[in-house]
This record gives sequence, structure tokens and C-alpha cells, in this order.
Amino acid sequence: MRSLLLTYILTWILVCALFTTVPQIGGASTITYVSDKSLSYSAYAFDDYTFNFDSLPFEPSKLVAVKLTDSSVSGDGLFFTRKGSYTDTTVAVLNLTLLGTTVTNAPVTFEGDYTNLNLLISGTTATMQGSTNLFVANNFIHAYNCVIHIQHTTVTWDADGAGGSVFAKVDWRLLPLRETSSFHMTWTEATNAASIFYAVVSASSREGSISGAGIMAIDFTVCTNCKKAFIDSENGVTSVAGPMDSSFRVSNATMTGRAVFWRWSYIQLLTHSYWATIVLSGITTDGPLFRSGVYGTLHKYSAMTMVHINAMSVGLLSSDRLFPHHTGSIPYCDIFMGNITIGGVKLPAKISTYRSYKLNPTVLIDDFSFATTNSGSGMHTYPIGAPTPAYCHWNCYRSTSTETLGPPNAQWKRAQCDCWTQYFKPYCSPLYDPIQYYAGYMYDASACNVAHCHTCQWPSGDVCAKCDTGYVLDGPGCSLSCKVDHCTTCVSNTKDECAVCEGNYRLASDKKSCTAMTCNVAHCDICVTEKDSMCQKCSAGYRLESNGTCTKVCQVGNCSKCVHDTEDKCEVCDGNYKRGEDNVSCEAMPCKAANCDTCVTEKDSVCQKCSAGYRLESNGTCTAKVCQVGNCAQCAHDTEDTCESCTSGYTATDSECVAASSSNGLSNGTLMGIAVGVSISAVIVALALLFFFCCWRRKERGLHSTESGRAELQGIAHKADMQSNEGHEWCSSTELESNAGEMMYYNPLLLPPTGKNGEITATESVSNVLHVRRHIDCNTSEAPVLHEEGPIRVLGD
Repeated sequence: MRSLLLTYILTWILVCALFTTVPQIGGASTITYVSDKSLSYSAYAFDDYTFNFDSLPFEPSKLVAVKLTDSSVSGDGLFFTRKGSYTDTTVAVLNLTLLGTTVTNAPVTFEGDYTNLNLLISGTTATMQGSTNLFVANNFIHAYNCVIHIQHTTVTWDADGAGGSVFAKVDWRLLPLRETSSFHMTWTEATNAASIFYAVVSASSREGSISGAGIMAIDFTVCTNCKKAFIDSENGVTSVAGPMDSSFRVSNATMTGRAVFWRWSYIQLLTHSYWATIVLSGITTDGPLFRSGVYGTLHKYSAMTMVHINAMSVGLLSSDRLFPHHTGSIPYCDIFMGNITIGGVKLPAKISTYRSYKLNPTVLIDDFSFATTNSGSGMHTYPIGAPTPAYCHWNCYRSTSTETLGPPNAQWKRAQCDCWTQYFKPYCSPLYDPIQYYAGYMYDASACNVAHCHTCQWPSGDVCAKCDTGYVLDGPGCSLSCKVDHCTTCVSNTKDECAVCEGNYRLASDKKSCTAMTCNVAHCDICVTEKDSMCQKCSAGYRLESNGTCTKVCQVGNCSKCVHDTEDKCEVCDGNYKRGEDNVSCEAMPCKAANCDTCVTEKDSVCQKCSAGYRLESNGTCTAKVCQVGNCAQCAHDTEDTCESCTSGYTATDSECVAASSSNGLSNGTLMGIAVGVSISAVIVALALLFFFCCWRRKERGLHSTESGRAELQGIAHKADMQSNEGHEWCSSTELESNAGEMMYYNPLLLPPTGKNGEITATESVSNVLHVRRHIDCNTSEAPVLHEEGPIRVLGD
């Protein structure tokens, strides 16, 4: 305990020392990282500022964590650079996190070769002009454990301009996405953009490709008044290409503006080959779906899925057709299609109809991925009604099955991918996928458990999509942060736009400020926001009326209501009081109604409340109550059929009195004995559960015993099923030491996510966290088997 406390103190001293050396960001400047320091910046303004990671240490056990929170970017923008080789897999892991960034017409640029990178950009709000791109990957190598996740982005370009791209990948070298790397863009809203994703190369011999278990995915994204295309590709050879378990996906996307959804400049749209997976699902656009020069092909052992699509037209030219690869008469691909609407007409489930629209499915499926029709030209033939692998990653699943969901009275079914052990459910992804269910069919979403969150990401329950009023997105959660002076509530998911000002203040037309407002209500301290003639809080000695005015508080004794706006003239006296001869004060009034405690105001012969044992009649008199309940000593007040207290030996039950010994047929002694017996049984069960829990905890600690102190690491993606100590010696060698560390973004290639939105909330030191990752990544026959969602725990004694 003493060493743990000392560790915390030393860590805080180190953090404080590091923060004192952080420069104030302003004008052109560069900070170069030469060690494994981890730094955080909060509320900095960046203009022509560069973070240089050229000199990261070549020690894969080291980790550099850089976190920028609530930053602003303007002018010439913000740059992140690294020069080296894209094959340098021994370089330190770089966890780069940007949260709640506000951008004003400036790019956020990434340049150079990045390996072992975890980049998380969340909650960006941007206002752009002209053709300025928001996020730019310039001459960027995205390879070998390079993970990029951009989420919750809101960006607007000026309506009259050409518009820029949310993410632009410019002049990349070699392949843009390769060797266990991924790019994810989720929950993005862009207005007046040229495109959501733009890719261009300057040399005609360079491909745009995804390879080596790479994943590119754009999910839950909206482009309003898109100027050019949702995806705009000007690659030298192909738009999307690449072998070996790679995948490309666009799901749950909406575009308006009548531009083409996917535009490519070369003759081929797709040349995926060898176990590639392409998914276009849940797409709605008021323009054509594709635009190409000649054709699109799908190469060997690959699959393409196009379902739940609504477009104005397919957009292919008369000679174009999406078709699978053949060698002679042998087909090598499967193309799944279904629920496609073109020009407002839903295509019937006929192969011939789809082909008339220049689409070439090998299998037609229903809304839940069960086969309805086979063309006979695919690599596989699926029995009608059988579950298909339409959403499964090709070569990563071993079979398909039927999953039954919903309550017993409303069950429904969908196709399910049965994954090999090393791949991630539910679609057998070779890398961790932050969007677990993108297929567009779920019975219901998980309950939203994020504090101050209005709506969670569907179907997740622990990642917020929209915060409550007055809160803004902060990673997966919501934080209260409104920076407008005299503002009580900011516009949802903003920090500089006010929705409701304080009292005596009025909201400016641009919503950026609250200006003082003179209150014109007499005897009012604070007027209602935006209304200078309606009071919110009256001055002392005055009370607030329903019409927003202030009247004096009545000072007359025993008076329930004074004359309007007076404090010394009574209008209505309390009960048993009447106005005096001066007609403004209240004096005692003897109640003359028999058996009455309180008479009606001003009427000494009309009763308002009778004495005990009497009931009030409609004419204001009191008559004696006669209790009609047998064996009842006293009925409830003003009733004759509801017993309040029974005579001795009887108990009140359902307004009646029954003999105490006959209740439920048991005597009082018997009932007492039962109660004691139940209490003793409950204590025994509680002790047994406590003993079992203690033994279980001891067993689990023994399974993962270490000498460096007790620690716990929990995650949400997978759990290790460790059923015995046999064959798991690696667990006992796991070393964790408690240390106050930075929030660390996980590397999906090394460790399943262990916190909300891919951040590790832990106190383990960097080197030891990586040590745990290496062991968990082991997938030998002796290692624990990873399976579906759940916590993963590593415990030490």
C-alpha cells in the first residue's frame, strides 16, 4: 500500500513537470517527440503547428500517448508528421487522440509513414469554406498496425462554394491501406461537401488498394447537398483492389444533392481478389449509384453484397456491368443482392430484372440474408431459404446458421456467421470492428447507459450519439461544457452556441453571445429570458403571479388572500375566521354548526370539517357515523364500511375484521414460526453464496497470480474462457503493476478493446499493458479461446 501511494505521488510529480514545459501554441511551431513521453493538451489554439514523430524510439514495448482535448484549429491548420519506413514495425506504439476539436476553415493533416498507430478523432465540429478539406492524409502510408477511427464529425461548407472532403487521401505511395490496418469513419454529418471520402494519386501506375487483412469502412454517415460524390476516386489504376481477407464497406449512408454516390475515374471499379469482401448496405441517394468508364469486376474467391439500397438510378453506362471473375467455365465469386429500389421501383426478386439494370447477382437474398434465388453462375449455390454468408468476411467464417431473436411472442430470424476462433463476431472480421451490427436489422437496441445522453449509437448502449441539452460529446460520453457567458444551455453538441440565456439576458442573432436585457416588470429582480415584460423572480416582499407580474405578499393575519397588489387588505379569511367590521382584517368566528371543528369562511353555520365520529353531509351539517363493519371498534374517518381498528382478537383485512387465529388458516404462533424459519433460511443461503463467491475469487486469483500487486483489466469485446490452470502457464507470468497512467487507446491488433469507444481506462504502466497484450494475442492450442462479447479480466494477487 505504501509503495502504491509513493508510485502515485511520483507519477503526479512527473506529469506536472511535463505540463510545465508545454509551450503555448500560437503561430508556426513544431514539437518533436524523441522519447516515450505521454502528454495531454486541453483548450489549445493551433495555427500552423506541427507534431513531429520522426524520432520515436524503436522499441515496440514503448508507447507514446498524445491527447488533444477541446482544441481549436484555424489559419494554416494542424500537422502530424513522421518520416521513416512503412515496414518499421519495431517503432513505439503511438496513441494519438483528438477529442472535441473545433475547426475553422483549416486542414488537419497527416503526412509520412505510420506503423503501430492508433488514431482516434471524435467530436469534431468544423466550419469550412471553398474547397478546403477537413482531414487530409498527404503522401501517407497506412500500413502495419495502423488504425484510424474518425467518429461524430459535424462539418459544414459554404453553400455557394465547391466544397471540400471530410477525408482526403492525396498522392499516396504504394498501397493506401495494408497489412492489418484499418480506416473507420462513423457517425459523420457533412453539409455542402464535395465528398465524404476523396482519393487521388498523381502517378498513373499507382493503385488504390486494400490488402493484407486491411479494412476500410464508412458507416452511419450523411452527406447533405453533396456536390461531387459520396466516394470520389481518381486512382491511377483501380478504385478498390486488394487480396487476402481485406474488406471494403459502406453502410447506413444517406446522400442528397443528386450527385453520383460512388465515382471512379479508371475503367474498373473493383478488382478485389483472393478472399476479399465488399459490402454496400443501407444506402439511400437521390442520384445515380455508380459512375464509371467501362465496367467493374470482382476477382477470385471474393464476395460482394448489395442490399437495402434506394437510388435514383444505377448509373452504369449501357455496356457496363458488375460481374464476377471466371476462369474458363469456373466461377470464383459470389455476388449477393436484394431489396434494391431504383427510381422509386423496388426490383422484384428475379435475376433477369437485376441484369436488365446492369447488375449481375449470383444469389438473391431477402431482408435477413436468406437465399431466395440462385443464378447458377456463382461460386456456390445456396438452398432456397438457407442462411447465406452475405455479410460474413470471406475466408474468415467456417459456416452459416440461423439466429432466432425476440421475445417468445414475436420471434424472428436472421442469417448468422459462424466464425473461426481467431476472428471477431458477428461478421468474422479479421480486425476489431467498432460497428458490431451494421447490417440494418436488429430486434431492438441495447438500453442507453451513458449519463446525460439522449441517444446512444445503435445498437450500442455505452457509446453516445447525441447528448442531452446542455451537454456535448466527449469521447463515448457527454460532458457539461458551455463556454458562452450568461448562457444556461448550449445548443446540443456545441460549446459556443447558446440555446437559452440566463434571466435578464437576450440571445444574440448568431447565438454566440447573451446580451444584457432591461427588465420592465415592476418589483421584479429577474425577467424571463428574451421577455422583458414577464418576471421570473420578484423582489423581496412580492410574489410572482401566473401572468408574470409581481404583487405584494399579504401581511394580514389569518388571511388566505389579500386584495390584489395590497399587503394589508384581506379578501378571503382562513376557516373559522371572518372579515371584521373594517372589511379588511380577519377576526375569529365561533363555529355554530354542531359537531363541527371548522366552519366555512364567513359562514358560521356551515361546516367544513366535522369532528371525529361524524361525517359531513352535503348541506354542511355533521351526523354521527354508524360503523357497519362487524367486530370493528372504529371505522376510518367519515366512512361506515372501512374499518380502521378492530376489536380485540380480530384483525383488519380488506376492510373487514376477521378472527386473528383464522388468517390463512394459521395461528399467530404458526405464522411467527414460519417467519423465523424463512429468516434463518435466508441467512444460510446468503452465507453459502458468500462462501462460494470467496472461493471463486480465490480460484481466479490463483489462476493469474503474480508478485507485482493486484490489478484488473476489463474489456467489452471478448473474454478469455480460462477453465483450468493446465496449459496456461503464460497467465501466471503476466506482470501488471499499478501506476497512474494516461488514458490509452487500444491497438485492436494486439488486444480487444477494454473501455468505451476504444479507450483503455486503466492504471497499468505502458510497458506492462503491452506485456499483457502480447500474451492475450497468443492464440496457440494452449491459450484461452476468445469468444463473443464480454469482459476480459487479468487478475493478480
